[in-house]
Amino acid sequence: MYALLRTSFLFFILILVASAASEEKINQQKDAAPGGKLVVDVDFGTINVVTGADDKVVIEAYRKIDFGEEAKEKEYFAAAPVAISQDGNIVTVRAHCTKSKQFWSSGPSAMDGRYTIRIPKRFETDLHTEKSREI
Repeated sequence: MYALLRTSFLFFILILVASAASEEKINQQKDAAPGGKLVVDVDFGTINVVTGADDKVVIEAYRKIDFGEEAKEKEYFAAAPVAISQDGNIVTVRAHCTKSKQFWSSGPSAMDGRYTIRIPKRFETDLHTEKSREI
């Protein structure tokens, strides 16, 4: 009986480890005065923009991917990095996969992305994203 319980427990732990999703967290801050612009253009996820009391753009990006294969998840993150850049008073956040979507959709998977960005008052925004989705 004890051996059966131990084997069942080990099998359960292996299933949990095998189904672990890959996560990525990015935090960056940029100096930017009022009158600037925020551009966000990402493949998936939600975007939440709030105004702050200072002249900073603070970006918190969180992405979680579960393809059932850690190597595939890491490859996706490498093919679709979160790129944060600044040109004058324009701050841009981009994350687009450079590979074909068929590569990632070979089985059940889930993707979640959340971009929380604090901007100065009187700051223009240009936001583009696809909804969070199941592939």
